[in-house]
Amino acid sequence: MTQWAECALDPVALFWLGLCCCAGWFGWKRRWRYAVTVAAPAVLLFLVGSLPWPEALVAAREAPYARDTVARVTRADAVVMLGGFLDPSSHDTFGVALRAGAQRLITALEVARIAKAKALVLGGSGPMPGRPGVPAASCLGEWVRERHLCSAEILNLGICGNTHDEAVRLHELQVERGWKRIAIVTSALHIRRAEATFRKLDGPVVAVACDFRVYGVPQE
Repeated sequence: MTQWAECALDPVALFWLGLCCCAGWFGWKRRWRYAVTVAAPAVLLFLVGSLPWPEALVAAREAPYARDTVARVTRADAVVMLGGFLDPSSHDTFGVALRAGAQRLITALEVARIAKAKALVLGGSGPMPGRPGVPAASCLGEWVRERHLCSAEILNLGICGNTHDEAVRLHELQVERGWKRIAIVTSALHIRRAEATFRKLDGPVVAVACDFRVYGVPQE
């Protein structure tokens, strides 16, 4: 199937085309009020989906963190990779499925190596299917441990529903382990919200950006 055919059969494209046809039909019938009412969402869809300003907005959010990369971390007691890219999956390898933000794992492993961290903490996740008390991140931790990808202790934040839950659990670990300096690894688009959430932690928290979606990434 050609790229043009794939685009034409996209549900959003078909919806947009239907709106255009309806607007044209109402215009042909000189029912201008109906034509404008139907044409308005079609124009909005065109502006959102066809013009580059959404990418420009994302790039503007990512740009301030382009220098907050692996090189800025020289020492850390713990490296924390925030979750949100991991899904429990019974039939995938190791019982997990990785989503778009999987670059966080690669970055966190590198930061832990450079910073000589005592612990690599994997972010919170949902429970494994049929095992309600076992977080999916533990399976990812076993994979890292068995392949000797990190010399630090591998921990996870347990079952968490959002970044706030991760911050609460990390604070508990920080008090328990006596960590003074923590590096947080997350997507560039997520850093601003993550920094605000983790401000209550004692001691310095260094944010490391990765998973850039637009800024510095060639667009098709």
